[in-house]
Amino acid sequence: MNRETRSTKQIPASPFLLPAFLLFIVHCSYFIALPSHAQFFYAPVTNLIDAPTAGFLPPGSFALTLRMEPDGGVLGGMAVQPMDAFLTEVSYGGENIIGSGEVDWNPRVEFEGRWKFLQERFALPSIALGFASQGYDGHTGGRYRIKSKGFYAVASKGFNLFGHLGLHGGINRTFEGKEGEKKDNGKDKDITFFFGFDKGLGESFSIVGEYDLAQNDDEENGVEVTDDNGYLNLGFRWNYLGSLFLEFDFRNLRKHRDQEKNRIVKLEYIEFF
Repeated sequence: MNRETRSTKQIPASPFLLPAFLLFIVHCSYFIALPSHAQFFYAPVTNLIDAPTAGFLPPGSFALTLRMEPDGGVLGGMAVQPMDAFLTEVSYGGENIIGSGEVDWNPRVEFEGRWKFLQERFALPSIALGFASQGYDGHTGGRYRIKSKGFYAVASKGFNLFGHLGLHGGINRTFEGKEGEKKDNGKDKDITFFFGFDKGLGESFSIVGEYDLAQNDDEENGVEVTDDNGYLNLGFRWNYLGSLFLEFDFRNLRKHRDQEKNRIVKLEYIEFF
């Protein structure tokens, strides 16, 4: 897949649209893991940067998210936790929303559903099963540039190691094929894996990282490319006023498929019904 040539014009971020994510860490009195609901109250880590975790919101709560992507892209979403074991989210956005010229809207509203298969225990991670149709960085050629996860399974485990440390790993199978192929043709949709962490830095700050092997995005005309380095992302989060979270992320640090590195900003607000 040859990524579309995109403008390198710098678009200043609006202070009213600063977006990001989560992390409120309560230090544990034990050196070993505690259940995720004991570590987090207002903001369990439900996502890292692009990858999901086995974290859930508190029951009876909702989260409003805003994500500013390259090329003036904006993606908004609303996640709802109606019960303890199920999380659902809808999202919509497009490219060139910030800037000039015509807006390139995503083709449809996207959906995610996540079910808690196993609650985290003393020696066991939490495990979640889910489906996500939302990809990232705009929609072109019948697919998102960063493919949606599709069906996935993910495990998460929290530890107290000089503050909170969360480790995450998952497997997924997307339904998006190669660029330009709009129908489900089974090409370049391999099962792939992703890994990540979140580390608390005091009560208000945290660092997050993730690595997606991107084995479902490593072919060109049916032949594996040599620069399939995977997507390596690193981000920083700030918890402001307990339920408002700002995040700044550096993405594609290994330049997968020779695509340029980029930066995004996210904001998340969590509240109860």
